[in-house]
Amino acid sequence: MLDVGAGPGTLAIPLARRVRRVTAIGPSRPMICCLERHLAEEKLSNVFIINYNMLYDWGLYPDVEVLQQTSFSRVYADCRRLSPT
Repeated sequence: MLDVGAGPGTLAIPLARRVRRVTAIGPSRPMICCLERHLAEEKLSNVFIINYNMLYDWGLYPDVEVLQQTSFSRVYADCRRLSPT
């Protein structure tokens, strides 16, 4: 499972309870910290987190190659905050 725009884990955490592995991508470091805290509280260790802003960083993050070589059974994307405010 791939959760793009994972935020604090609204989808990633429930998914992680049901599947073997979730990859969570988020552009906001504070939201990633919140996700990490929630994962620790839930004692979940099967979420791979990438702090990455696709709008600005495409091609600059080494784990993008990992994503390009991985297939996902489902992709969830929250695109509401992709455009700069």
